[in-house]
Amino acid sequence: MSNDKQTKLNVSLTQDYRLTSDGSQFILQERRTVDPTKSPNWTKLAANGADPSIREEWRDIGFYGFTAKGLSAAVVNVTMRIAAQSDAEDLREFIDVINRTSKTITDGVESQIHRPDSVKPQSIAQTKEESE
Repeated sequence: MSNDKQTKLNVSLTQDYRLTSDGSQFILQERRTVDPTKSPNWTKLAANGADPSIREEWRDIGFYGFTAKGLSAAVVNVTMRIAAQSDAEDLREFIDVINRTSKTITDGVESQIHRPDSVKPQSIAQTKEESE
């Protein structure tokens, strides 16, 4: 394999999270907004002609094995990140955010998985429960 990442997988899990691959593992990425003028080195960068435009970047935030458990772990990571950033004010609201987010992502992923009729589908949630 060459030094270039051979990324074919590029699945949006939510607006701010996506799943890619380098051919040997799942890579979880998060969308970030970058304002170069906020950099501590901006003066030096600007002197060298750096572009001050605000831009969006995708940054790697997690690496997971190419397995159902790896996929499940990536989904759980996104779910917990979203729940932690929510404005839930009590435990019930927090759990509701976790459940809604998990269901939305899991349903989206599972709706795209095509299995032969002879293969019994196993949900990501079932895989997670078996690993606990």
